[in-house]
This record gives sequence, structure tokens and C-alpha cells, in this order.
Amino acid sequence: MQLTSKGVKVITGRAVQSIENKNNSLLVHTATGETSTAYMVLVVTGVKPSTQLA
Repeated sequence: MQLTSKGVKVITGRAVQSIENKNNSLLVHTATGETSTAYMVLVVTGVKPSTQLA
């Protein structure tokens, strides 16, 4: 993935529970209890299209 080669950490399939501002960085807490530190956070949602014919 091109983003990861640029040092961007991409996390998918996780629900963000909270984002906390601490010591000039962001702590991202997920619903599964994981915590990641970041300087910028993008939260993106979407759905997979149904491509089956009726």
C-alpha cells in the first residue's frame, strides 16, 4: 500500500471509541481496548455496495 510506504499507519475494521488530546499528540482509543498515538487522525466510514442482481 502506498500510504504505508510513506509512514502512514492504516487501521481498518476498528470502531473508534474516543480521541484524546495529550502532550501535543492524539491518543486514539478503540472499542477493542487498543490505543494508538497519532499527530493526525482520519476517521472514514462507508458501506460495501451490493453488486448482486435481484
